Amino acid sequence: MNKLFTIFLFSTLAFSSAYAEEKESTTQIIHEPLKMEFEKPNVDDFEPVANVGNCKITVAPVVDARPNKETLGQKGSKPLFSEEVDAWSNVGLASLKDYGYSVINANNLDDSTYIIEPQLYRLYSWPVQGFRIYGAIAMDIKITAPDGRVTHKKYRGTGSTNNGWNGDGEYVQAMNAAFNILIQRLADDIKPLCENRAI
Repeated sequence: MNKLFTIFLFSTLAFSSAYAEEKESTTQIIHEPLKMEFEKPNVDDFEPVANVGNCKITVAPVVDARPNKETLGQKGSKPLFSEEVDAWSNVGLASLKDYGYSVINANNLDDSTYIIEPQLYRLYSWPVQGFRIYGAIAMDIKITAPDGRVTHKKYRGTGSTNNGWNGDGEYVQAMNAAFNILIQRLADDIKPLCENRAI
């Protein structure tokens, strides 16, 4: 009887262990990528640049030069990541037309067009004490004037949003807020370049 009981107990433990391992492998957490949708700033935070309608610019596709292209920060134990950073960056910079500039297609360049070549080298988001979520972005931007003058400048933006439910969308909102600050600074700088003034 004891021998049969020992065999039964061993078999039960072996089965339980195998079941637990199988269950663990099938219930691993799958992290979903962030859906990166660019959103323009609120009207109160938006400042169009005056008298720049005759300033023609074209924006080259953003080069992703981030040292870490895998993650955009951390939400608890969950890494934040997205497969849409390139598209999000390009849509954001295309919004320079909303600041008053004439943004033209690269195929229609003429000898009065300013060429903007951006490199993204920082983009991430993080929560602070559970109340706010922050986002940060940094770009190295090269602007070539029609006469060949080249201006290099690093632009940064930091923004935040309320942390209502620690949702993925709130992290994207924080990065949008940061990006819109960067775009405003860039828009303000392009005007003096179009007027042949240094920045």
